[in-house]
Amino acid sequence: ISVTGVQTCALPISSTVAFAYFLNATWMLAVATLFIVGRFVYSAAYIKDPKSRALGMFMTLGANIVMLLGGLTGLLMTMAGR
Repeated sequence: ISVTGVQTCALPISSTVAFAYFLNATWMLAVATLFIVGRFVYSAAYIKDPKSRALGMFMTLGANIVMLLGGLTGLLMTMAGR
């Protein structure tokens, strides 16, 4: 496992746990599936032609953003007593 691979797992794992705990595990599963599919798309495109990997990267990035913002929103709502 490369260092880059391990580093790119830290955000999705922590965001996924926060999203599922503070918001909704079902929606977490949907967004996590998008992340995993995006990684496969990225990998396949990278093997074919490294310049064509943008779709997989945007799928992964989008899932990361949704999970991070969702987890943070859920945490803040919990802290605020909602």
